[in-house]
Amino acid sequence: MDPTTWPWNLPQSVPLSLRDLIGRPVRTVRPGDVITLEYIAGRVTFFLDDAGLVADIGFEPEEPATRSA
Repeated sequence: MDPTTWPWNLPQSVPLSLRDLIGRPVRTVRPGDVITLEYIAGRVTFFLDDAGLVADIGFEPEEPATRSA
């Protein structure tokens, strides 16, 4: 799978500091939640574990990735 197509190119695309997250759209995803495929540029997704702690962070780049034919 090409890491630039879905959904994030980690860890390179994750902001380097919490300050970089200020003002960005955010969503949280708990185990078992359905994740929509809508793309929102700059959105940060916090993936929580069963205890509600952050297990992973996803970051959608400012520009959507394109698929190669």
